[in-house]
Amino acid sequence: AKLYPYFKLQASVRFKTERPFMKGMGEYAYHNKVRMLAKRMSRIRERISKLRRRRVSEIERRRRLGYPIVCIAGYYNAGKTSLFNVLTGSDREVSDRPFTTISAKYQRRYLPMGGFMLFVDTIGFVIDLDPELIESFELNLADMKYADVVLFLVDVSDEPNLLSLKLNHGLKLLRRIGVEPSKTLVVFNKVDLVDERHIENVLEKVHATLMGYSWVFVSAKEGINIEGLLEAVWSKILGRSVSISSEQVLQEAP
Repeated sequence: AKLYPYFKLQASVRFKTERPFMKGMGEYAYHNKVRMLAKRMSRIRERISKLRRRRVSEIERRRRLGYPIVCIAGYYNAGKTSLFNVLTGSDREVSDRPFTTISAKYQRRYLPMGGFMLFVDTIGFVIDLDPELIESFELNLADMKYADVVLFLVDVSDEPNLLSLKLNHGLKLLRRIGVEPSKTLVVFNKVDLVDERHIENVLEKVHATLMGYSWVFVSAKEGINIEGLLEAVWSKILGRSVSISSEQVLQEAP
C-alpha cells in the first residue's frame, strides 16, 4: 500500500502523454502494478494468517503442558538474548543490531524453587516502529499476550531521557495488547555499566511510569542478581509483587 504513490508517480513520468480517455491507451500504467502488489500482499496476509493460527495452537499446546511461560521482551540491544542464554543455558547469537532475533525461540529450564519453566526470546522492539504496524510481529505479540510473566528489558546504561521514552512506549504497547502490569516485570539490565548516581537519576525519571509495576536490576553479561530475578519471576507466578532495589544489586557487583 505504501508503494502506491510511487507507482503512480513512476507511471506518470513514463506515460505522461497518455490519459484514460477516448482514443487513449486505457488505464493508467500503474494500475497493473498496483493490482500485482495487491495480490502479493493478499498472499502474504494469507500466509501470516496461517502462521498466526499455528502459533496460537502451539501456545495452547505448551500451556496444556502446565509449565509457566516467561516471555522476554524489550528493545533491541537491551540484552534479551544474553539474558535468555543465562536463564536457559543456551548459546544463541548475541548482537547489538536490530532483528538479530527474527522469530521467537523457546527453551525449558528446571528451577528448584518451582519446577520447569518455559522461557521465550522474542524479536526486539525498535524505537519509532510500532510492532502492531507490522503484521508479522503479531506472532511475537501473541507470545507476550499469552505468557504468564513478561520480562520487559531496558538498558539501564541508556541516557535517562531515552530510557524513559523506551520504557513508557514499551509498557504502553504491552498494555494495549492485553499484558497487564500484574504479570509484567521490568528488568533493568547492564547494571554493571553504571554507578549508583546514574541509577538514582534513572529511577527519578521513570518513577511515574513504574507505578504499579515490579522491577529488578541485573547484569546478564556478568551474572549479577540472576537468582533475584528468578525469585521475582516466581513471585509473579504465585501472584506476589516484588521489586529489588539497586542497592541490593550493586552490593553483588564485582
